[in-house]
Amino acid sequence: MNLIPSKKILATAFIIITFVQIIILWPRFFGSTLPEGIISAEGRLEAKETYVSAKNPGRISELHVDEGEYVTQGQLLGRIDSSPLIHAREQSLHEADSLKQTVRSYAASLTGFESDLKLAESEYLRAYKLNAHGFASQQLIDQSLARKKIAQATLASSQAAKASAEASLSAAEAAVKKLTAEINDNDLISPIDGVVQSSISEKGEVVGSGSTLFILINPNYLFANIYLPTQHVGAIRIGDEALIVSELSPTLKHKAKVVLVESHAEFTPKEVESFDERKKLLFRVKVVLDEKDISRSLKAGIPATVYLRTSDQAWPERL
Repeated sequence: MNLIPSKKILATAFIIITFVQIIILWPRFFGSTLPEGIISAEGRLEAKETYVSAKNPGRISELHVDEGEYVTQGQLLGRIDSSPLIHAREQSLHEADSLKQTVRSYAASLTGFESDLKLAESEYLRAYKLNAHGFASQQLIDQSLARKKIAQATLASSQAAKASAEASLSAAEAAVKKLTAEINDNDLISPIDGVVQSSISEKGEVVGSGSTLFILINPNYLFANIYLPTQHVGAIRIGDEALIVSELSPTLKHKAKVVLVESHAEFTPKEVESFDERKKLLFRVKVVLDEKDISRSLKAGIPATVYLRTSDQAWPERL
């Protein structure tokens, strides 16, 4: 018994498969009449990009991820060399510790100087009263007054020194805080869960402040920008439902939502006085795919058709 299919059977199968594909793809590539109230436009799927940049200039000391690698929010992607900052922070910490001891020492001394001043003031007042009744000489008053002034000056000097030490301590602590923040900023942290699309710099490379080092994409945030003429864009509102059909899976419809309708035309002819010219105005509309409806076949860069409704009618079974 011959189990090998005949050429006639193979040819028939090929014709049937080709015919089915034509039926499916003809409306998409060669045009079709859409149901009333339905409009479509061509676009390309894009993924939202997130840039990770250097906040401080320096040399790249560490790189922990490669292009195409999945990363999580908070993950360390790389690091700018912080050796000079760490050394400066250690010096500021040492200075702050020393100044804390100085401030404590001045605070302890002030207690004694305040007591000395109270005693000197008391002795001066006593000498003054005794002199008023003829029991103390002017020399005793002058001596007690001199001791009082010395005690006042000593206390004032100690208070000023303590205030100066406290100001220096505040400056040292502020320097520690600033340097710590700069050291932390040199850790390149992923702000999202996503994929490393581009790793732009190499280890050992010196980069400037604001230089982009990584470009991340969120594969769960796919969108398409389409352009609609004046006569259609007026019926589209933010929040409207949409359907997206990708070129790789033309039989699958993916739910989406309108998140942006530009108020200004992207393309404007030189003169728009006539109705025909106004019809040439194109407005950008951004449509975001429902995250729950994103399949493995949907990826950034894939051409897609976006379908929108210009009325409140239900979606037709076929588009």
